[in-house]
This record gives sequence, structure tokens and C-alpha cells, in this order.
Amino acid sequence: MFTAKVDSIRLSDFLGLTDSVRYISFQAQNGDGQNISHYINAKRIAISKNYGLTRTLNFFNFPDIEFGFVLYSVQEMNLIGFNNPQTGVQNLTWKKVHDHSIGDELHCISENGSMNSQSETDEIMLLLDKSIVGDTVFNVWERKIKRMVYESGNQSFTASIDTVTRVITSKPEFDKLPGVAYDMNILRFGDYSTHSMYQSEIALIKDDNDLGYFVQGWSGNCYVSGIFDGCSPPYIYYEGLGGPYYYCTFFGFDYTKRRLVYYRKDGVEWGTPLDFTVNTTLKPIEAEPELITIFPNPSVGTVNIEFKGNTGEYILRITDTSGRQAGIFFLKGESNSIDLSNLNRGIYQLEFITDHQTLSRKLAKW
Repeated sequence: MFTAKVDSIRLSDFLGLTDSVRYISFQAQNGDGQNISHYINAKRIAISKNYGLTRTLNFFNFPDIEFGFVLYSVQEMNLIGFNNPQTGVQNLTWKKVHDHSIGDELHCISENGSMNSQSETDEIMLLLDKSIVGDTVFNVWERKIKRMVYESGNQSFTASIDTVTRVITSKPEFDKLPGVAYDMNILRFGDYSTHSMYQSEIALIKDDNDLGYFVQGWSGNCYVSGIFDGCSPPYIYYEGLGGPYYYCTFFGFDYTKRRLVYYRKDGVEWGTPLDFTVNTTLKPIEAEPELITIFPNPSVGTVNIEFKGNTGEYILRITDTSGRQAGIFFLKGESNSIDLSNLNRGIYQLEFITDHQTLSRKLAKW
């Protein structure tokens, strides 16, 4: 059993503000109501008169979670930011993670390995164009890739340059405040997770899908921390520098890593840039014309689209010869029909944007 009481009230400073703050301490007791020694006795929470909690506990683990020993203990958590007034560190949202400007440059190295194979991929991303339609952001990147693979004593090397469009929309589960549980929906049973957020030497960081933060529903309304084996790294994201970045090794044999080694953003540089001085050939984004069939072309109105092998959703973005956006369609599956009768006569660029590629085609409108 635990009791709590206000042990002091005084003016305190936090986040550059000053307010009257009540400090509340805890005392553990046995079944007879007698005070006993417990680490919770040293913990306190603090409530500001005008701004609410400035220090709290991770109450999910209150008073502790034990398997014969304390596995996850209660920790004090201090306030790091306000939304109103705007002060301190604010919540890192999905839109802030991907808040890029034209000219931003990101250099990343990805590594994967097992007992029989290893690979390294060097990637340089340069933002060429950015447009915003409603709640959706379209980032067009030039992408340079070098890939080295070592497998069973053999090695190979490839290099390419192409252009990809990343579509950024809202991601409510990522935008949850640190410590707030959200439904994962990725495993066979109902699991929830929480984010953590902290300031690194590079930028503000927020993690996503960390198996160490899984909690499982158990015995009605009780929840316990999940226990998982294997290499399952938390994905971390930097404010304004994208992601995911991660690091994980498992028993020294298997590993998976992706790290940011250089960026240039808004005139600021950090890290060491990758070298891309190799003989590369431009990889046209129309390298596989058989994937998409558009008919009739030219068209006076309705256009039919056959996207071979596509079973998911994708975005069709239409621009005119000056680069102005003429329309956006959210399509699904292999076969779709769209009405373009409202477009003026002329030549239009059609961009088909999926999670992993962008394909471009031309359409004539009569």
C-alpha cells in the first residue's frame, strides 16, 4: 500500500517560467499500515499552480514490475516542453520529422549481415522539389545509391542515380506524446507501445516500434511488458532529418544498421559527406514501361490505367508542362479509370507514386 501527501509548496523555476509548485511525496506501507522501506519513498511529483504537472512518474510501472527482481522500476519524469505557452522542447510529430527544404541533403549508410553474407548501401538524398496539397506534402528527391554485397566469398557492386517522390501525410500513432500507449496492430495478438523522445547531439529524436516498449494485455485490464528475442531495433527519427535510423546486433552474427553520417540543411552542415565518385549511369524512372499502360492516349476525357502487379494503394499526380499541379488521384489495385475532361488541351506529366518507387508517364489531352 502507498500513501501520498503534499510535503512542501514553494516558488520554482522550470522552462524559464516561475510558478507556485506543490511537491507530493510517497510512502510505502505494509498490510498493517506501518511505514516500510521502498525506493518509491524517494520519488516525488510536482504540480504547478498555472501549468499543471512539471514532474511526474512513469505510472505504467507503478509501483514496480517484478519477476523475482525489479525489472522496470518507477522513474521520475520531468517536464521538457509546453505547447501553450510555447516553451522548452515540443512534441516531435511526423510532419516535423519530414520538414525538409529544397536543397537539403542527407547521407546515410545501411548495413546488414549474417554468418554468410554482408551488405552495405551508401545513399545520398538531395531534395529537388517540394509541394503541399491540403494535408499532404510531396518531396521530390534525387537519390544516389552505391551497394556492395559480399556473399559466400563472392562480392558485387552496383551504383545508380534516380528520382523518387516521398509522400508525407499525418501519422497519428507517431504523433502521440512520449509515454502514451498506442495500438501496434502488427503481431498476432493485441500489443501496445509507447514512444520515447530525447535530445541528441544532432537533433531532437523520437523512436518508433521499439519492442522493448511493448505491453501486452493480460488478465482483463492488466498489462505487462512484452519479452521478445531477436534483433528488433527501435526506429529513431530526427527532427527535420527524416528516418528511420537504427542499430541492432544479435549474438554477434546478425546485425542491421542504418545511420545518418552527414547532412546539409538550411545552411548548416554536420558530419562527413559520402563520396560518390564512381562511374554511374542515370537510371531512368521509365526503365520498366511495361508496368503501366495508359489508354486511350491521347484522350478526350476518361483515361484507363493498368498498373501491372500492383495490389496496394498509390497516388497519381498530374502536372502540366510548366510544372503546375493539375490534379491528384488516390488509386488502388491494377485497374483504374479517371475522368480528365476538365483538363485543358495539352501534354501532361503523370507521376505514379508508391511506397518504394515513382514512375513517370506522358499523356496528351485533346
